[in-house]
Amino acid sequence: MADEKGSVNETFAYDNPSTKIWSSYISHAEKFDKNLVQNCQGNMDSLLVFAGLFSASLTAFIIESYKGLSPNPSNTTNVLLAQIYEQLATMSNASTSFNTRETNLNPKIFIPSAFQAPASVSICNFLWFLSLCFSLVCALAATLIQQWARNYLQATESRLSTPHERARISAYLFHGLERFGMTALVEAVPLLLHISLLLFFLGLVEFLRPVNAAMSNLTLGMLIVFVAFYVAATFLPIFQRDCPYRTPLSCVLWEILKAFRCLRRRQDPKGPAIVVSGDLASTREVEAIQPSSERDERDFKAMTWALQNMRSESEFEAFVQVIPRAVAGPDCSAKLLIHRLHYHEDPSASLGVLIPRLLISCTSGVLDPAVSQRRAATCLAAIWSLSMMTVQEPFKKGRPSKSTLEDIKTVESRIPAIRDFAISASTVIARDLLDTYLDQVGNQSEISLKQLPYRDLESGELLGVGQHLKTLEAILASANEIAVPELFQVISEISTLPRSDHHLNQAGFSLLAGYASSFAGGRTLPYKASETIHRLSLRLDFERCVSTETQRRLVACLDDAFDGKGRTRFPQGIVNILLGMVRVLKDPTCVRKAKAIIKRIKFFPGKDEARRALGVLEVTLPTLDIVSNV
Repeated sequence: MADEKGSVNETFAYDNPSTKIWSSYISHAEKFDKNLVQNCQGNMDSLLVFAGLFSASLTAFIIESYKGLSPNPSNTTNVLLAQIYEQLATMSNASTSFNTRETNLNPKIFIPSAFQAPASVSICNFLWFLSLCFSLVCALAATLIQQWARNYLQATESRLSTPHERARISAYLFHGLERFGMTALVEAVPLLLHISLLLFFLGLVEFLRPVNAAMSNLTLGMLIVFVAFYVAATFLPIFQRDCPYRTPLSCVLWEILKAFRCLRRRQDPKGPAIVVSGDLASTREVEAIQPSSERDERDFKAMTWALQNMRSESEFEAFVQVIPRAVAGPDCSAKLLIHRLHYHEDPSASLGVLIPRLLISCTSGVLDPAVSQRRAATCLAAIWSLSMMTVQEPFKKGRPSKSTLEDIKTVESRIPAIRDFAISASTVIARDLLDTYLDQVGNQSEISLKQLPYRDLESGELLGVGQHLKTLEAILASANEIAVPELFQVISEISTLPRSDHHLNQAGFSLLAGYASSFAGGRTLPYKASETIHRLSLRLDFERCVSTETQRRLVACLDDAFDGKGRTRFPQGIVNILLGMVRVLKDPTCVRKAKAIIKRIKFFPGKDEARRALGVLEVTLPTLDIVSNV
């Protein structure tokens, strides 16, 4: 044996370098095999228990019924006693009859006929004995399968030291398991017990027929109901594949219908039906994961249930952590799911309620500072992603409110380290609010005071929007960094007044200029700065005039983007957007300064964008000079 083992190791010595390749296979195969054996043994254990109890009960019935298959000795004794009584009566009559000439003193002796069991007794015993045989065979099969499963698991867990040998042994044995249909055998064993139960009920009906016809008919009715349910449970999973009911005959019937090409499914709800080629389990899995409106609704209900049953904040934090990647990913169904969860009507499952609540928990003082900072950054990144998603899915209701901005303000004051996340999240929320107001203005070309919910406004108060915008300009001009809380308080106050698209367009440019100023002179960029500033540039109308102060701030941001040698530390996307902002410049001083800044650009990769911006300024400046001279 030692020589044989040594020769095997020498023969496969060339496989040693590939040992690590099989490690991943071994880990997955062991989990699969253990799960397979555990499920198999669990099913067989339940069958053994039921088969044992059922066989014991059935035996009690058989003990009572099999007596009818043989003659009853008491019946023979009764017949003989009756015959003796008849003879004695005949002799007594002969002695007292004087007028009778001839008396029969030798009556015919009664010989009982051969015993024949009643038909009902024979049928009942036949069915019950056959039922007992099926039950015992089922128990034997379950015991054998348990033994085979243990042997299979022990064989796959070989003591050989090299992983590639264990892997090949496991693959070899699993191939045999599939080849000899052990899985099908395991599924067929419960059918034996089902047949045994059916035979028992049929025998019980026949057993009660000569005793009490009403009880027999009642038992027959119950049997018919049971058989109807069994037949329905057999057919339902074939045509309704999400049905949880199933019998061992379902797979058999599935294979028969598949062989006759009677099974079809739709890959697309509106497309043609295709013939099913896989088994019942694989077809069910395909239908469960293929894109459809039904799947989206199931996903929504499932995630709603999951959110409602998350008890710990750390568990919900892990869920929030994956939101930015899901929103940025290619799966449109995941984006729709997150969007619906964001604006869920139930507060216990609404991301718009739960995420701010998790964010404000960072200020409780209970958590470790590192944990609080990580959680706050996670929540702000998720809020940023959810607000950015509204660009692709412009739903009107459920947009972020002033309370979200106040929560961000509170967390930023307590945890200054997350300022970069707070700036970007607050800015996209503000842009989202402006878009909400802009949509309302677009839906109503003429806004009258009678259409407004606040009818007590005077006509002169329509100028309040301009006053708030001036306050906004003053806040932006007075700080080198963006004043996040005050800025968005002003924007939220704009929502309480009638507004026009001109004022909202001005607010949009002011917001972009303020955000760009927040990182123009700093060393680091805020969270997702390129995507945020691109979001702010959407829906801006460059044909409308903006305030001179806003133009100056845009030029200042452009100046900070490049050093004296024409180099920039900003990503190309941010610089391209800043260069595109020159189209809104109408002030001659701002135009000349922007022109001088662009001319010193030498090392910027996107020189085409710089040339286009310079061309715009070249066209704009003469026009402004003519207007100023006039």
